[in-house]
Amino acid sequence: KSNFQRNDLTEKKIEDKITGTAIVYKSKHGTCKKIAHIISLFFNEDLIHLVDLSQQKVPDLNGCTQIIVGGNIDIFPSSILQ
Repeated sequence: KSNFQRNDLTEKKIEDKITGTAIVYKSKHGTCKKIAHIISLFFNEDLIHLVDLSQQKVPDLNGCTQIIVGGNIDIFPSSILQ
């Protein structure tokens, strides 16, 4: 369990157009989700939307003032790259 909180944070399925700041991510093991929540704490806005692309389709982001995109980085053994 993480120790960060934000009471006004919305993390729900978003079907309609969203406004404000969108933090869009896709998390396999939960790390991107944790980082997305931590990043959201740096914003003083009321309209912060977390969008987990592993759980839903991409919403209409045309009304957003900022979009932050996060994802994983895969590290392969050096033998695969040779």
